[in-house]
Amino acid sequence: MGAVLQRPDKRAVEQDPEAVRRWREETWPEIRAKAKADGGEILFADQVGIRSDQVTGRTWGEKGKTPVVRRSGNRFSVNAMSAISTKGRMHFMVFTETFTAEVMCRFLDRLADHFDHKVHLVVDGHSAHRSRKVRDWLAAHPDDVELHFLPPYSPELDALLGTPLNPTTYDYAGAVLFNAHASALWARFTIYLRREIAARLGMTQKAARSVLRVSFAKVAEYQKRGLVHFHAVIRLDGPNGSTQPPLPSASVALLTDAIPAAAARARIAVVSDAVGERELAWGEQLDVREIAAFGTDSELTDQAVAAYVAKYATKSADASGALDRALFCRPCQGRGATLTTHGTPIYCTACGGTGQAQPLPRLAVARHVRQMIRTCWELGKLPEFAHLKLWKWAHMLGFRGHFSTKSRCYSVTLGALRDARRAWRTEQARAQAGLPDLDPTTTLVLGHWAYHGSGYSPGAGLLAAGVWHRRELERQFIAEGGC
Repeated sequence: MGAVLQRPDKRAVEQDPEAVRRWREETWPEIRAKAKADGGEILFADQVGIRSDQVTGRTWGEKGKTPVVRRSGNRFSVNAMSAISTKGRMHFMVFTETFTAEVMCRFLDRLADHFDHKVHLVVDGHSAHRSRKVRDWLAAHPDDVELHFLPPYSPELDALLGTPLNPTTYDYAGAVLFNAHASALWARFTIYLRREIAARLGMTQKAARSVLRVSFAKVAEYQKRGLVHFHAVIRLDGPNGSTQPPLPSASVALLTDAIPAAAARARIAVVSDAVGERELAWGEQLDVREIAAFGTDSELTDQAVAAYVAKYATKSADASGALDRALFCRPCQGRGATLTTHGTPIYCTACGGTGQAQPLPRLAVARHVRQMIRTCWELGKLPEFAHLKLWKWAHMLGFRGHFSTKSRCYSVTLGALRDARRAWRTEQARAQAGLPDLDPTTTLVLGHWAYHGSGYSPGAGLLAAGVWHRRELERQFIAEGGC
């Protein structure tokens, strides 16, 4: 039939193919023509973060002696804004704060001072790139830099996006363990947040709980590099929930000040002979903003946040190039063997003893994603990480939480929404069938149910026992070397 096994090229469902086509066939040739006419140069720019606790995965050493890597015991991180030309020349700037419009303008200043000709800079749709400050800077320097934007949801236009700069030294174990503990890290953050708020109010935690409640809703998003991060809405309510306002002293400024302090205190220690001692914590990219009501002059309103959260709620691990299905073998549950009633292990013929439904080298994913999946599988075999069940969540790159969670009193519960929808569908069906409306004061009994028993009937029980006996004989025959 002419069909061959190939790795598919994935595209986001939100991507506009027409916009990508226009960028390739019209915008990109126009940028090249402009650069040639101006005597300028084309650069592609992006941001990256670097941490001091980076651990080398493997290195050379004498046989029989484990090499020791000396590194700093202090934890710090820096960020970098870099731009690379089509000829491979790279220009970068290191900074420690969060990437904002001010940082972007500073990078543009340095870029303009470095070149004696115009620079055509291709960037993504980051909010800092499109901010008013950056637009004002560009208007004041029309002969120095001109920005060009990639179409949304088009990472394939930058083939290196989301891949490690040096795969041999990338901390895959740390990335997988962070994903696996991300939900627990959030739980610790909420605990410390309540403590920080109580301390700023000059109250005990018990007294603070009697006058206010911390409510939140969050969604988890996969970055292109395979790590998860959270977008959360945090709110201070009265003690009974959103129907009551909190104390007047529980202001937005207090909450804004307490969030970074709580995030800095949240830590999870991981100890293993295989990966050493690790301390998992939130990164430096923490952006806290006030949400204003719709109709105000604020840049961030409640409707904008709702649309923003809905956007990330529709994303999944597939957006980072991962898989949308579990990888463990169903017959043996990822163990590579099944056990008889006597505890004898039997080789699983479905997976060949690997416990994998599909061999990892044959997965249609990027090399970086495949290595994260392989790391999940290897760490999942270690006794100290057995409770994480990383082999079960390898397709999620180790993340075990739900994509969307909220506190109970944040808003209406999902059960109430299901009940309302069930009632609405019942009314719709009754109206379509032409049935009369039910009197709410009466009770309609449709049937009477009584418990009769459970399990097989006598005849079915005999058949089941015969099937089990025959399969048990087959397992023993295979275990003894039969064919």
